[in-house]
Amino acid sequence: MKLLGIGNSFSDDSFDWWLYPILRELLGEDEEISVNNMYIGGCSIDTHVRNVKEDLAAYDYRADMGNNGVYVNTPESKLSTVVPSKEWDVITFQQCSGNSGMYETYAQLSYLLDYVRNINKKAKFYWNMTWAYEQRSDHPHFENYNKNQATMYESIVQCVQNLLKDYEGGFAGIVPVGTAIQNARSSEIGDNLTRDGYHLSYDFGRYIAALTWAAVLTGKDISNIEYAPYGVDAFRKRVAIRAVQAALKEPFKVTKVSGKE
Repeated sequence: MKLLGIGNSFSDDSFDWWLYPILRELLGEDEEISVNNMYIGGCSIDTHVRNVKEDLAAYDYRADMGNNGVYVNTPESKLSTVVPSKEWDVITFQQCSGNSGMYETYAQLSYLLDYVRNINKKAKFYWNMTWAYEQRSDHPHFENYNKNQATMYESIVQCVQNLLKDYEGGFAGIVPVGTAIQNARSSEIGDNLTRDGYHLSYDFGRYIAALTWAAVLTGKDISNIEYAPYGVDAFRKRVAIRAVQAALKEPFKVTKVSGKE
């Protein structure tokens, strides 16, 4: 499985650290696994499109160079170099967090998808459904949603539903990280899944995101997943698994979960 994310810090939160070991456990030692991310903090669809049109060396390319989960960062990278560099199995896209619930900001997505598809005829496209900010967040773009987490989440859901309708057949699937995070927030853990009000916490928040990605990409049952990062105890692990499973079943609806046995 050769995975390329075209994203920003939220794709970094989704991929970094925990996705590789979870995929390795689910797929086995013989499977080739390569997790890679074209990263610009806060990068919007419009910015990706500009980078394509002007062929800008604007990205940090965080690449797994050895099928071992060890990443090498190459700054000043171009999409025109990285996108054709491998026969990618999966390529993922997302909107920047502040615009994620504002569908008018998705207008240039077709240009980006067409550009990548013309290079990679066989890659499966997935959409990363990102998460709403913590209710206490001081992110300036939270104003777009009246500083209300529920409003932001519902706006993201509506945008993804519009996306699936307008690009019918264009995506192999969505990865409902935003719903998995919202489900986990309904648990005893509460609204404590970020490190700064919007980026996911390094252990628990990113673990939920990685579990969601691994479950979608592999189709494997995560009920008995053994891997968990240091800091994620058995209680949190149960919350994460149940939050992800509920999101896979109901990707556009919050489901209350618990970590109790």
